Amino acid sequence: ALCSNAAQALLKCPEVEGAATEMAASMADKALAVDPSNTRALFRRGCAYANAQGWLLARKDFEQVLRLEPSNEAARRELEKLE
Repeated sequence: ALCSNAAQALLKCPEVEGAATEMAASMADKALAVDPSNTRALFRRGCAYANAQGWLLARKDFEQVLRLEPSNEAARRELEKLE
């Protein structure tokens, strides 16, 4: 949970170079190493990928969130932004 929360905090710091992209993705990766089905970490990594214009990686994470949690509206909205 700590790494997932750190990813969320980093996503809110776009003024710090790399915080909302590589650093946030790295923290989400650490959370996912412990729990690969952590939908919050997947969502946050997807947001970090989207911030870095990694559209395909972002799409993959948002789709995985929806497979695990079909009612996740935030992931659905982010996926729609990519289309």
